[in-house]
Amino acid sequence: MSAQELGSIGDPAVTRAESEAIAATLRAAGINLNLAPVVDLNTNPDNPVIGGLERSFSADPEVVAEQAAAFIEGHRAQRILTALKHSPGHGNSVDDSHLGFVDVTETWSEAELEPYRALVDAGLADIVMAAHVFNSNIDPVFRPPCQSQRSAGCYEGSWASGALSSATTCRWVRSSTTGTSKKQS
Repeated sequence: MSAQELGSIGDPAVTRAESEAIAATLRAAGINLNLAPVVDLNTNPDNPVIGGLERSFSADPEVVAEQAAAFIEGHRAQRILTALKHSPGHGNSVDDSHLGFVDVTETWSEAELEPYRALVDAGLADIVMAAHVFNSNIDPVFRPPCQSQRSAGCYEGSWASGALSSATTCRWVRSSTTGTSKKQS
């Protein structure tokens, strides 16, 4: 079942049961970390990497936090770590950051941080995975997403990157090797 389907059902017990089954499969395979759940808000259903693939539980931050908590609890029952992703929010983007530079400055909203805050405050964040997007609302300097968010006080724990080959990350690497740190167009 997709995250969108689970969010539509709206029953954390169903989400937890689905999650625990996934986690049991991972554990049986010797895997102890799942780079999930997606904690992005589905605020742009046409988003090619979140809404378009039904990866988000909902557009409502409370529903996302509740469903993600159930997902994490299912994994913890099987002793599998999880990663909240894609902080600070990728649900409102209009492009795929794996294919090109994505600037969410104009489409992002503070509400996208609400599920992350709720889950971190509840002690449910093992790892946070950074979105490969530029967001000058959080950091006007073009730095790697996790460094940018850590300096903004978003999360002080362990960070992960899901795609060092993403266009946004590659753009940062090129700018850092040339000594520039501003966003490149």
